[in-house]
Amino acid sequence: MKSVVVRDLILTDQEPKICVAIKGDTQEEIFRQATKAVAEGAELLEWRGDYFKEYQEMTSVLAVLQELRQIAGNLPVIFSFLTPDNDGINAVSPAILREIYLTAAESGLVDLLELQLIVAELIGPSFMNLLRGTEAKLILSHYYLDDTPDDALILFQLNLMEHLKADIGKIVAHGNSRHDVMKMMSVGFQVEPFVAIPIILFSSGDLGRLSQIAGGINGSCIAYSSVAYYPDSDEYTLEELQLALELLKPQEYKRR
Repeated sequence: MKSVVVRDLILTDQEPKICVAIKGDTQEEIFRQATKAVAEGAELLEWRGDYFKEYQEMTSVLAVLQELRQIAGNLPVIFSFLTPDNDGINAVSPAILREIYLTAAESGLVDLLELQLIVAELIGPSFMNLLRGTEAKLILSHYYLDDTPDDALILFQLNLMEHLKADIGKIVAHGNSRHDVMKMMSVGFQVEPFVAIPIILFSSGDLGRLSQIAGGINGSCIAYSSVAYYPDSDEYTLEELQLALELLKPQEYKRR
């Protein structure tokens, strides 16, 4: 069984844990969403820093991280800053991105960092070594915004993420058809001989919502939800995802 331990939570390919993505653009909205997520039973929090208006002010970034840590208690906190070519909001220079991630990593306030594979390759190995020198675990990710690639490419990228010493590998691909979604779900069954780290694997888009609740089948260790309404979002609400995963959970896990 592939697993990563973060605080008291075990991320495993057997049963996905529910992460709420916090996407507020102000400190007040970030804290409102985080408080609601914790109260409603989230198992992890992810702060999407690219939504934050003050992302270039490191004192503001640090202030948010400090308050999020208080709100989360012992729940693991993920920090991510996605660029527009990987489903993010704000385009930033490599220098600013480096500063943001180092601020988060060296603060000791986050448990996992999600870093895009393209950013890791752009900023270079010295930056990766700095991140690995902190206590935060690393999720390397890649997003396909328009289509779903061949299985071989997905497996290659997951293998590359492992080679770059990621603790978790993540691939998200847009599902344009049911075939795309089923293909993405089936890749999870092919991973075992090639990749030894836990994975996060799902389709985006309205059709892809099915793959978000299939983590216990295809091996994804995290499923994502939201506690805020976004008109263009394909995420489940936290309540919807909790219900769906509970209904699909094998009896052996329900008896634990």
